[in-house]
Amino acid sequence: MTEIKKSGKKIIAVIQILLVISTAACAMFIVSGCSSGNSEKDETTVETQAPTEFSVTPADDKEIESFSKNVIGTWQSYTEEGKAYTYTFNKDGSLLFKQDGKVDQKYTYTFKDGLLTVINSKHTHVYQCSKDAVGMMARLHNGEWQNDFVIMAEKIDNFGGCVYIEDDIMYMGEKCLCRDSSIKKFDGKSIEGDWVGAVGDTVNFAADGSYTYVKNADKYSGKYAVDFKKYTLDITIAENTNHHDKETWGISGRILHIGKQYYFKLS
Repeated sequence: MTEIKKSGKKIIAVIQILLVISTAACAMFIVSGCSSGNSEKDETTVETQAPTEFSVTPADDKEIESFSKNVIGTWQSYTEEGKAYTYTFNKDGSLLFKQDGKVDQKYTYTFKDGLLTVINSKHTHVYQCSKDAVGMMARLHNGEWQNDFVIMAEKIDNFGGCVYIEDDIMYMGEKCLCRDSSIKKFDGKSIEGDWVGAVGDTVNFAADGSYTYVKNADKYSGKYAVDFKKYTLDITIAENTNHHDKETWGISGRILHIGKQYYFKLS
């Protein structure tokens, strides 16, 4: 879990730098980060949306009641390096974090007045239950959301972002998790549709072969071709094609991975 600290001059300076480099970093991700070794020059064009005014609308009573019930269970996700991890929320208020290659971490959690508080001896994280969490990482610029989190931290100590559950996906701060029990509900035989990434980016594979990727308010459009017999996936953006074979991509249930990046199918 990422600890969000209160604002200061150094934090603001870093945020300003992130705003400048966000477009370049995102372009490198989609062209290089998801490639299988293609080193061609990046010719990607990026459609950048104007900065979004950030505001948080707290969940209403019905949403709070729904969240308190639906959060119970095991949730699966992946780090940016592609390592699997899970959170298990138990009815008794205990929370277990498990990640490949790491010692299990025990937390406790409470949900009161629309705030989810997760705590252990070293860390405290507080999340505001709000539907604004849905799609936030795709909607807001890099640097912009960090700044907004800092502002929120002035009102809520140890603020870690917004949290909400929709379509068996939990949007939690800067990450997304999928309900473990829903993963096998999908047959994994089609790539078409909308997918949300473990880090909040989004991908759409349309029936007409068009491809749209969005991260931190930057939108990339192109085309794709998938062959399930040969089990290959080709993604083309600005005449730059990244080829993936069965070693570098795949679908299992509602989980799609392209390189080390993981996505969950939306219903």
